[in-house]
This record gives sequence, structure tokens and C-alpha cells, in this order.
Amino acid sequence: MKSNHLGFIWIIALCQVSWSLGLSVFDGSPGRNLSEYEAELREEWEEKIVFPPVNDIINKNRPFVINVEGIVGTGKSTFLSYMKEYPYMDVLPEPVNQWTNLNGTDLLGLVFENPARWSMTQESYVLLTLTQEHLRPYGIIKIMERSPHSAQNVFARQFHEAGQMTEVEFNVLQAWYDFLNDKMDLRSDLTIYLRLDPEVAYKRVLERGRSEEKKLSLDFLQRLHRFHDDWLMHRNTTSFLPSDNILVLDTSRPLEEMERIYKHLGKWIWKSIPKELISYCDQSSQE
Repeated sequence: MKSNHLGFIWIIALCQVSWSLGLSVFDGSPGRNLSEYEAELREEWEEKIVFPPVNDIINKNRPFVINVEGIVGTGKSTFLSYMKEYPYMDVLPEPVNQWTNLNGTDLLGLVFENPARWSMTQESYVLLTLTQEHLRPYGIIKIMERSPHSAQNVFARQFHEAGQMTEVEFNVLQAWYDFLNDKMDLRSDLTIYLRLDPEVAYKRVLERGRSEEKKLSLDFLQRLHRFHDDWLMHRNTTSFLPSDNILVLDTSRPLEEMERIYKHLGKWIWKSIPKELISYCDQSSQE
């Protein structure tokens, strides 16, 4: 346990979501009344987005961590854009720039060109970079796009199942992942799973036309969807769960409605920060 003095130093640096066990799954399909859906969500947020005592936050020596998970095209970037609007909430998108430029090499491009050759290399680097992001002491609240856990429990597993990663390669990655989990605090305080039918996600991916996504296939998205569901919804695998509390949001509603929901959720998370913690943070940053 680090000293209170170190905790004080930590909180000064930071100054520049749920605490109880549970899985929440909401039917947000377009057929449901939006106001009714939002009312249901607010009840759940009130129950589960709760901060621990201020002293616990300070002495914990790490921010309140939220992971945002979901397949490609499910709306993670849009969700994160609304989280960026609030102070004390630091948003960490996937470090794609690192994956596409490792000393001049585009690993992400290579894995799409030849997954059987490059999946092990790419996923080992993804595991490394996401672990680094997780361990950095950003903000009072740190919101990460994906996590070391989805790198192994979703992406590596789907490459292995598809025959694009050998048994030995997968086992090496699993050994690294188990070691990191054992030696470091890689848990998060809340996991938000943005869930979407892979056919709808595939259509969205085609419509937005990002160059790095040109080679994505529907089969790939379907595998990702199944592994996400097995891991975070059904919990019918032995994969490590990163959070005691998992919130599943259906993102199939029209964009303007999802943006409204994301805006309300961001405000709710921000307003959940204890006022005493904000005051302490502001005072510490001025000293």
C-alpha cells in the first residue's frame, strides 16, 4: 500500500461506473419508446454509478476506470466524443496511431492483409499498448476505448478460432495476459458494452468508408460479436471479467437518439463525482 503522501502527489497530478456487483442489459431497440428507455437507464445509473468515499479514491492511487467495449461500428467513437465535454473525465481512444506506425510499420494494415502471419504480432502489441494506457494515472475518471481484456478475450480468441493464430501463439499470448493480470491491477470499475447486431455494424462500417476498415468482413464482425456476448453478456466462458459491474447498451437506435442518450450518460457520470473530491482536487492544483 502506498503512503498517503504518494496519494496526495497522485491526486495533484490527476487534477490537470459502478461499485456494486451486477450486469445490466437494456433493450434499447428502435421499437421501444425513447423516453421510457431513458427513464429505465436513469434508474440504473442512479443505482450503479456511485463513487466510493473520497479518501478511498485518493488512497487508491489510480483513477476511476471505465472501459468501453464493442465491435467495430457500434458507436464507441461517438460515445467517447460526448464524454470529452466534461472536466475531470479523461478519454483515451484506442492508440491506433501506435498500431499503424511502429517505427514506420503499419501493423494494423499488415494484420488485415495477412492475419495468419501477423495476428500474433499485432495482438501482442495491442495488449502491450492497452496495458500501458490502463496503468497511466489519467484524471479522476479515465474512460478507455477497449482494454487489455478485450484484446485477449475477444480479438486474440477470434483469430485463434478462425485458424489465423496457432495454438502455440494463442497460448503464449494467454500466458502474458495471465501474468499481467496477476502482477498488476488491470481491473476497471465499470465496463460499458455498446452492443449492436453485426449486420447493422457492417453496414455502418461500409458507409463511413475508413481506409483502415476496407478489408473488414461481415464474418469477422460476427465472430467479434459472439465473443463479446459470451464474455460480457452470457458469461459462459472462463475469460476474466474486468469489472464487477457491466452495463450493456443497445446502440441500434437512430444516431440522434443515441447521441442524446450518450450526452445524458456523460452528464450523469460527471455529476456523480463527489463535490468534496472536486474541491480537494482544485485546491491541490493551486498549491
